[in-house]
Amino acid sequence: MKIRFEGAFIPYGCYWSTPFVRWQGSFGHLHPIEFAAEVARRALAERGIPAETFDELVLGMTVPAKHSFFGPPWLAGLIGCPGITGPLVSQACATAACVVAHAAAKVAGGGAGAVLTITCDKTSNGPHIYYPNPLGPGGKGESEDWVWDNFNCDPYAGNAMVETAENVARSAEISWEEQDRVTLLRYEQYKAALADGGAFQRRYMVLPIEVKDPTGRKVVVTVAGDEGVYPTTAEGLARLKPVLEGGTITYGTQTHPADGNCGLVVATRDRAADWPGTRG
Repeated sequence: MKIRFEGAFIPYGCYWSTPFVRWQGSFGHLHPIEFAAEVARRALAERGIPAETFDELVLGMTVPAKHSFFGPPWLAGLIGCPGITGPLVSQACATAACVVAHAAAKVAGGGAGAVLTITCDKTSNGPHIYYPNPLGPGGKGESEDWVWDNFNCDPYAGNAMVETAENVARSAEISWEEQDRVTLLRYEQYKAALADGGAFQRRYMVLPIEVKDPTGRKVVVTVAGDEGVYPTTAEGLARLKPVLEGGTITYGTQTHPADGNCGLVVATRDRAADWPGTRG
């Protein structure tokens, strides 16, 4: 089924992202909501978009963090638009798509003229959650490592994400070699994005980012580009073994978790026309 969002637009240039930083990297100690607010304030200022112009904020988070109970209104206040709020969306690997769909439906339906969407997550040092169970043996509850346990078991399918990927590959007859070729193509496209000093990435990526210590006073590292993206060759991929015995997916062709955030504006054409940062 096709869904058309008539009258809802993503203005050219009104989107941004932190660089890719693989988990347990430079962003591993940052609070995802506070970090997202810092990046959004900078991105909006660079595009000449006043924070108070938005009618709603939609926050996408797949991994909970401290105080994310108050996620959308807290984030809105940190960005500089404390008078708005909106839903907190979490839908596993489809979180970002659902966030944008909600914003587009709201604008297309006339419920908002401009919606700010933010997605942020920290897979590093994921939370360990304890669930009380008064009927458990001795009243003992149940616990869950949010990131690891859910990567390794879909409660409905009863298997790990990589097993689902192998099932899809088997059903669609996607071979190991085909996956390697796609990985190489994507790496070549990535290298092209780095040409001319990263000219393509500079269209949307917020750089550089000064990462501070927990006190917020000392800069511990300056992130000037992606971290954790390694050179890929056909020979290197061919030498890797599948993650699962008898499978087709290797550590070279699977997606690796990362930390960071991104933002995107959905608006009517008239509202976007007022922003000097809008191009095209």
